[in-house]
Amino acid sequence: MTKQELLAGGLEKVSKAAKRLGIDRNTLYQWIQQGKVPYTHINGMYRIPSRAVDDMLVEGLNIGPAHEDQPR
Repeated sequence: MTKQELLAGGLEKVSKAAKRLGIDRNTLYQWIQQGKVPYTHINGMYRIPSRAVDDMLVEGLNIGPAHEDQPR
């Protein structure tokens, strides 16, 4: 997916994205720092593409290598 496609759905604050995902915002910040979640900076604040949040919801939050070995 290109950056343009990813950003087409708009951007969300970390707090809103975390709420949609049902996780603590600190967890989402950790995922950002670990490179598990795409983000951008706007005026020094993190923003998460809405499309990335949608994709994580569809995938059931199975991100990162820790989830690859788990049965589905």
